[in-house]
Amino acid sequence: MSANLFDLLDEDKIANLLSDLQQIMIHRLLFEFCKPPVISETKDIFDFQTESDLIIEKAIIGTIKKFFPEHNIFGEETGWGNHFDKNNQFAWVIDPIDGTRNFLHRSPAFGSSICLLYNSEPVFGIVCIPTLNRFWVTYNEKVFLNGIEIKFVMNNTPPIIMVNSVSKNLRLLGSGLVDDYNQTLLKLRHLWVNSTSPTTVCISSLLQGQSGYWISILSHYHDVAAGLLFAKNLGFEIKSLGFTETNIAYSSEISFIVSNLEDVEVKNDLDKQTFDSLRYLNTLLP
Repeated sequence: MSANLFDLLDEDKIANLLSDLQQIMIHRLLFEFCKPPVISETKDIFDFQTESDLIIEKAIIGTIKKFFPEHNIFGEETGWGNHFDKNNQFAWVIDPIDGTRNFLHRSPAFGSSICLLYNSEPVFGIVCIPTLNRFWVTYNEKVFLNGIEIKFVMNNTPPIIMVNSVSKNLRLLGSGLVDDYNQTLLKLRHLWVNSTSPTTVCISSLLQGQSGYWISILSHYHDVAAGLLFAKNLGFEIKSLGFTETNIAYSSEISFIVSNLEDVEVKNDLDKQTFDSLRYLNTLLP
């Protein structure tokens, strides 16, 4: 069981922090979305940093510091900056704009995420999809959507697979394995597969019961920490794919399957095909 958030931090401070963060992660981010995009840095051929990334990250860091000035903060764009104290047990990890390519091309499929870790354990998570006005919060084994506690209900639809794409990974591009990866996804054609969604969109789809699986391959922990806490607090099954250890390190790369289907023990042929095809990726990744 995760630590009780309000045993660690003042409840009123958390409430005020959430109010301020919601303004930033929905309204401020939508304002940035309506502006002409400006690329400030090209990290690689698939990965960009925009001025909006930096603006939103700075605003989130400033807001957290207003309420918890002593806490450590890791931002995807700025790293630890001057916000690290090895003796402090609290660390916030921030992805200001998840799905920057979609953001640049004015696709609404992007989001923002924040996770608070206490002694390397996630205890508080936020995932926001601003274009859909969805502000998800989780703590103390509860999940809230726009301030209202929700219970998970799986929609009566075929199980959709949401996959964080690894084809942008330069190690794959350099090794010529992209085609093999895509062929592996084709083996999952008995289900509808979306292999290009940002992490936050995958999580939102899972939480709404629109997908049956969220699969993340070689993802940085700071990108998926909030999503894993949501999955845990709603009782979803989390299975490591065995590519790396799922340790709590902010730059470590981890691979896993989150399932919200009742048959998480892979008892039927449908699930067996899915898991076997995904584990086959272990033979492809360098």
